[in-house]
Amino acid sequence: MGMYFFMTVRVNGEIDVDFYDFDQPSALDFDAAFHCLKKLKDKQVTQIPIYDFVTHKRSETESTIAEPSNIVVVEGILAFHDPRIRELIDLKIFVQVEPDEALCRRRTQYLIFQF
Repeated sequence: MGMYFFMTVRVNGEIDVDFYDFDQPSALDFDAAFHCLKKLKDKQVTQIPIYDFVTHKRSETESTIAEPSNIVVVEGILAFHDPRIRELIDLKIFVQVEPDEALCRRRTQYLIFQF
């Protein structure tokens, strides 16, 4: 969920990522995520924003087209944070892994999406 719905990083109006914590709920645009998921649940096509880790903001020219499906997977450490999104989800599965494994997966994910 995170790589698609990160907010544009702004500190005092300027793009600044030195002290920005992407693991905080405030880093995600839950409104946009909810609206995209609602459209998919209503069997409508939606556009999912793409976050650019180089410019530290959403792409203004690119998005991912998501077609409705009988199964939509929503994943991420904050996937169940927003109550509106929790209500949309018919089946919730929480997978807990050892901290070392979680750190390894997160590092790999960041390397893939940031470079």
